[in-house]
Amino acid sequence: MDSLNWSQSELRQGKRITIKGFPKDHKVQCFRVEVSTHRTDFVVTNDLAQDSTEAAQQACGLRWKIEQLHRETKQVTGLEACPCRKARIQRSHIGCAFLVWVRLNALAKQAGQTIYQLKHGLLEELKHEAFQEQLKSKSAAQVVYVDEAGIDNREEHPYGYCEIGQRFSATQSGKRTERVSWLAALK
Repeated sequence: MDSLNWSQSELRQGKRITIKGFPKDHKVQCFRVEVSTHRTDFVVTNDLAQDSTEAAQQACGLRWKIEQLHRETKQVTGLEACPCRKARIQRSHIGCAFLVWVRLNALAKQAGQTIYQLKHGLLEELKHEAFQEQLKSKSAAQVVYVDEAGIDNREEHPYGYCEIGQRFSATQSGKRTERVSWLAALK
């Protein structure tokens, strides 16, 4: 794509191209979009009526928002976790998942966080509160604080020589080796 020559009109209106491996009569419209001075994106569409790089860029932005919506509803709201077979129940589940997404999205914007940070934070708070409640029900004699640590013996640092200004590289085994672990407890 970088080797294509672009005229000024092609930069504004796109370039009609064929893609290797596609049928010869199957043409697509390609747009070159300069995102920054160091990055150029290419937008390809089979909509041959599309004749504006700006419009193609806006369409891509809208499509990306839709992709983001689908990804977030799957990952954050449990959209795919409905085991029901009846279509009515599945529709209700999907509707509830989208309502949850709308609410989480609004809360995330209010808090200045991503939807993932917000969900993780809410879950961590609930876990912490539940743990604190369990801890309150225990006497001081029943509470034990435990910590675990470990060291791998594969931490070796190879030494070598090379010309000044040249990077030295060496191989290191990725094979799992012995690990020493220990526990400490305080009552």
